[in-house]
Amino acid sequence: MLIIDEDAAMCEMLVEVLREQGFESSYAVDVDRALGMLDCEPFGAVVCAAQMSPRSGLEFLDVVSGSEKAPPVIMMTDVGTPDTAGTPGAAGAFAFLKKPFLPSQLSELVERAINV
Repeated sequence: MLIIDEDAAMCEMLVEVLREQGFESSYAVDVDRALGMLDCEPFGAVVCAAQMSPRSGLEFLDVVSGSEKAPPVIMMTDVGTPDTAGTPGAAGAFAFLKKPFLPSQLSELVERAINV
């Protein structure tokens, strides 16, 4: 499991939440670092913040969605499903998760994404 968010504290909290649910996780605080990590090791799924800078989670999704080995991506967003995406599948995401969310909501989505 790979978590991507520019807020390191958020990443660390999500790693802990997922670890408590039995998921081993790593994190990256920017898209470029995350892409480098994906080049080095496979991840069962990715949890990614949609709003980041300088590169957004949607840019990350654009890059990885064309790969045959692309893991399912759960996009975390402050604004719900982006209007430009329509549905998660249309944007290439497995699912969108609106902040704030319950740990159980995250772990249920992660479980579904890993078992796709």
